[in-house]
Amino acid sequence: MPDLLEQDRAARECARNPHLSCLVQAPAGSGKTTLLVDRYLRLLEQVDQPEEVLALTFTRKAQAEMAHRVWRALLDEHPESMFGDLPKRVRRQSERLDWQLERLPERLRIMTLDGFALSLIRKMPWSAAGGQVPEPTEAAGALYLEAARRVIEDLLTEPDYRPAIGTWLHETGGDPETLVGLLVSMLACREQWQGLVFDAGSRHDWNQRLLDAKNRIITQALERFEAALPRNRLKAWGRLAQAVSRYRLDAGLNHETTPCGEAEHRAGAHEREDPAWERRRAYGAITRLFLTQNGTLRKPRGLHALLGKKVSGDSSQDHLRDTLTAALEVLEVHPEYVSALEELLHLPHAPEVETPLLEDLMVVLMRALYHLQAVFHETGQADFAEITHLAHKALGPDAPTDLALALDYRIQHLLIDEFQDTSIAHYTLIQSLMRGWQEGDGHTFFAVGDPMQSIYRFRQAEVGVFLNCRETGIAGLPLTPAILHDNYRSHPALVSWLNETFSQIFPDRDERETGAVRYVPARSGRTDRNEKPVAISHRLPGHDPRLKARAVVDLIRNERANAPEARIAVLFHAHRDATPIAELLRSESIPFRGLDLEPLLAFGVSQDLLMLATALLHPGDRRAWLAVLRGPCVGLSMEDLTALAQATPSVLHPDAWGPDLPGLSESGRVRLERTAPILRSGFDRIARTVDFRAAVEATWIALGGPATLRTDFDRALAERFWNALDELSPHELRADPLLLAEALERLTAPLETSMADPRLELLTIHRAKGLEWDVVILAGLDHGVPPKERSLLRWLELVGPGGTGVVLSTRDQGQPPPGVITWYAYLRDLEQRKDREERIRLAYVAATRARERLHLVAEGGDPDTPFRPRSGSLAEVFGFLFTEPVRPAAEDARQEGPAEGRVPAMREVLPLDFRAIDYPLPLHSARERDRQPREPVRPVYDWAESESRLQGTLLHELFDRIARSGFEAAAPWIHPGAGAWARWRRRLSELGMPSERLAAAIADLARMLERILADPDARWILGPHSWSASELALHGLEGTDRVAVRIDRLFRDEQGILWLIDYKLGRHEGRDPEAFLTREEERYRPQLERYARLLREENAGPLETGLYFFYPARFRKVRLG
Repeated sequence: MPDLLEQDRAARECARNPHLSCLVQAPAGSGKTTLLVDRYLRLLEQVDQPEEVLALTFTRKAQAEMAHRVWRALLDEHPESMFGDLPKRVRRQSERLDWQLERLPERLRIMTLDGFALSLIRKMPWSAAGGQVPEPTEAAGALYLEAARRVIEDLLTEPDYRPAIGTWLHETGGDPETLVGLLVSMLACREQWQGLVFDAGSRHDWNQRLLDAKNRIITQALERFEAALPRNRLKAWGRLAQAVSRYRLDAGLNHETTPCGEAEHRAGAHEREDPAWERRRAYGAITRLFLTQNGTLRKPRGLHALLGKKVSGDSSQDHLRDTLTAALEVLEVHPEYVSALEELLHLPHAPEVETPLLEDLMVVLMRALYHLQAVFHETGQADFAEITHLAHKALGPDAPTDLALALDYRIQHLLIDEFQDTSIAHYTLIQSLMRGWQEGDGHTFFAVGDPMQSIYRFRQAEVGVFLNCRETGIAGLPLTPAILHDNYRSHPALVSWLNETFSQIFPDRDERETGAVRYVPARSGRTDRNEKPVAISHRLPGHDPRLKARAVVDLIRNERANAPEARIAVLFHAHRDATPIAELLRSESIPFRGLDLEPLLAFGVSQDLLMLATALLHPGDRRAWLAVLRGPCVGLSMEDLTALAQATPSVLHPDAWGPDLPGLSESGRVRLERTAPILRSGFDRIARTVDFRAAVEATWIALGGPATLRTDFDRALAERFWNALDELSPHELRADPLLLAEALERLTAPLETSMADPRLELLTIHRAKGLEWDVVILAGLDHGVPPKERSLLRWLELVGPGGTGVVLSTRDQGQPPPGVITWYAYLRDLEQRKDREERIRLAYVAATRARERLHLVAEGGDPDTPFRPRSGSLAEVFGFLFTEPVRPAAEDARQEGPAEGRVPAMREVLPLDFRAIDYPLPLHSARERDRQPREPVRPVYDWAESESRLQGTLLHELFDRIARSGFEAAAPWIHPGAGAWARWRRRLSELGMPSERLAAAIADLARMLERILADPDARWILGPHSWSASELALHGLEGTDRVAVRIDRLFRDEQGILWLIDYKLGRHEGRDPEAFLTREEERYRPQLERYARLLREENAGPLETGLYFFYPARFRKVRLG
């Protein structure tokens, strides 16, 4: 493909030009991140201050990866680096201008968009205006719920708003919870519509803005229609439509071409004055000439529906029939004309006068926003939509504010990664940041992304932003489009298969409105050859999940037999598809990693812990007590449980479990005598502590809970539960009995074991984006999209040459006339088309994860019938690939896979004579104690004083929090300020630090954290990875002794290398810090070697180790012998 080669080279050269603003489309495997890093380094070489270059990403993982690669490139001394001598030139620039990047790495501004928005509002003097900087939260559901419930309360307390709220309460069937649910869902995506509410000063403004948006939709659709058809044909067909209309009138037929035309005429009678609607009617007449009401092209023999029965000797009819037949023949050979007609057919017939219901909605939404702002203020929290809104407000909507001007001298060049995932709210923020930029004034904009991989509509990502910017530029700045074609990831034969397959699946042209994206062919950047097939479709007979699980496991075994070290991924569209396969892998003792696949509460361990926590927190919960008594720690039989329940009919509580309970067996008495005192003491712990997690965990340990955990997976489940419990407020837990269960329902099970085989992973396609494997098995192709309920409201966010806007429509009242397209129906159909287009892109993302081979597995139903995939499934996208059914070799002999929806077996209970002993706990019930394991793993001596040890304990906890929730979510704990200092003070007091030492210790911590947070290595270590774990409990044998250790940080990088990191305080007041760190490296090398031995027993794969020192904020890689 010489043309693609030249196009790719030209595109890369364009992207590397630091003086050019451009938008790069980088398909899968094209080296996007390398190109972005190259551009960033070239810009650093051009500027006076490194802050003048700002790189933004959408995820913490992408931000951490880019920052790490930039920093490593700058430290690279090898001339054969992929960046040539560019890093060396940047280092010279840094030395010449005294940037001191080695000491101040935070000057390299690589941030997430949300993190950047947060940094903007922190620069604003909110306190001077009586406001406060909110702490961001990713769990804002409770805040939305509170705001929505306050809207309902307005019915009783706010007479001015009562009519509007009452109208919508009636519309939701008179059920307040239904209206609350509607408002919660709308507040969750309010960034799409809140601008309309904020800008509308009155009902008239509200109606006018909605009307303007509708007129804009119609105008742009008509412009596309006029561009798609030659002008001479449009004029000729317009005259033909008029002639047919006159003929029908003269012949006594309806004056319009079809009954649909009459309906349109009636709908248009209420149309407001806008030229677009007159053109819409004129072109609508052409559409009705050639298309049936079902949207199909008319057949010549069907022209009697237009002209009536053939009349002999009627020359006018003959002429019209011949002219129509000729036009239909033209359309037969020009499908693009037919597509344009079809789009026009689905347009609404009139702008529709806004109803009082929609006007009342404005009032309800305004109240919801008012209450949400109040909740944000009261709690000091806000979601990232609010953070983005405040940042946009800080930058000013009409002209550069003081903040924008202050930033301008530092932001000369803007780079954005994954630009296809931009939401309209983020797009607006970016435009505000660039306001005033002009071509040739020294500013540049560079964005890279791939519209074919835009799969995050559920996060408000709008691929139309990318398409619009490629066409019109951004913020008045023209962009040079560039498209990469080289795929360095996949085998050449697989690249050819991808080109052939997806050129048939993707649409022929881009379309902002529906998110349609055309396919960009790739050229393989690899030269290897392979005779084996690279893409194989497997159609299974029937719809049996056990059969599919068996087929997938057999594929895994076959691939392992051919290439034992190959990395394999099984990808799914939905979590539920993974369960049968995961269960079969477990039953056959095949280790794997399952990333966020199965609900945490689907497992007995999690359910047992939830019931124990619920019973201790809410003693009146009879169901929870029954579950605890029946569970493995107490282990009552069903007969004893029945006897106990009958003897205590009111409250099931340990205080009532005396030895004289009637009907209790001897075994039951023994079990209650052991456990009842423990449970009573659990109540005492709950009553006198604010650390609910510690109280519940201590009770569970005393009951013998650790002895019920039989596998590493059980232990990982328990640890996930404790971490979740640690995040919840004791006050909220006491106030809301359902809060804990609701929080756990949102969580998924952890990795399959503490160290599962990294060569086999199960994950969703969304989680797989950005990753790659040697072999990919697409096993979740069959499930269709469940039908969406007929919602009360639909809306559309607009982006295009005319700016942004919103169209809203309420559910149709009654049945519209036949053939009339209402705005509600139009928005519903458009949403369905957007979903279809995204499924195509999801299929592309899934297929392009493979390096060597791709398997597609689908259920085909009856083998003797044509393949009929479920509507809305990925199998429907790939449907033409599945022709013949394939019968797996193991189908007859091995049908013993797990049944769908199986009931878990009763977990084994503790023996009757069980006595709790001092287990080497795999769970951190008291983290400060875990810093001193029972085994002498750490060095025998410790030069640090008590105060330093307590600081180290707190830093370990803060690092664990960052690793689990990310830098932004952990901000309230880690960014120096009043809120964080209060938390540090409380925690250090709990750990035993004297009160007179707290102030100095907190100041010292603040200085350390400032250096740590600015360190790219720390952000790399704590950032997101394909797999990671913190505070990981690991068990093994040394000789005949069982040992337990805890690893501070473990993660696998993008090259598949497992990194083992241990944290050290590293405080040194001497003159030679490098010599000190070298001595520390030697001092802790035996400890790391011991950890490494335990990991290798778990088949961990390639392993590197290192130490991270808190005090100097330095990472040292440690080479083992």
